[in-house]
Amino acid sequence: MSNAWKPQFSLGIKKAATDCTLEKDPTFLLVVFEWHRFGGENDAKAWIQKLGSTDDGFVRIVDQLKGTVTIHGMRDRVASLVPTVSAETLLKWFDGIEAKKRAEKLLTSPPNWLTTEQTESLRLLTHAIDADGNAVDLHRPGRRRGPSSSLPTHEVENQDEGTEEEKPDDDPGGI
Repeated sequence: MSNAWKPQFSLGIKKAATDCTLEKDPTFLLVVFEWHRFGGENDAKAWIQKLGSTDDGFVRIVDQLKGTVTIHGMRDRVASLVPTVSAETLLKWFDGIEAKKRAEKLLTSPPNWLTTEQTESLRLLTHAIDADGNAVDLHRPGRRRGPSSSLPTHEVENQDEGTEEEKPDDDPGGI
């Protein structure tokens, strides 16, 4: 199978990013993941960093990184869905200490456009990044989360208590 379509796909997304069409998409981050995957790594990162330079853009990125984790420990009878945010993905684009400070500042002096859901995303982010700017596992305190080899993080091994499966809210199922 030919991969000749990949550059065209990447160019199409770059065009959407340039004319602000991508920014208006409510699931723009899923498109950015695909852009990155099909050869637009540098362009995708630059676009995310530009969007994240504004408070509104930063909050929209963090909000799209929010999802739920299913936790089922050895002694649990029922699995629990727990909110989480993929800080390790955010840290591929932004400095951890700076991202944590921005989230704390927005929570301390919230702008009038900040929704309750976005506030929760920022609160989760402040807990998911430690004082040194590293991603930490929200559900197993004291454990750092290392960077993964690809951008979208969907599954996380839980070595002691069963397994966790991380699913973004708008997961199309299998990226």
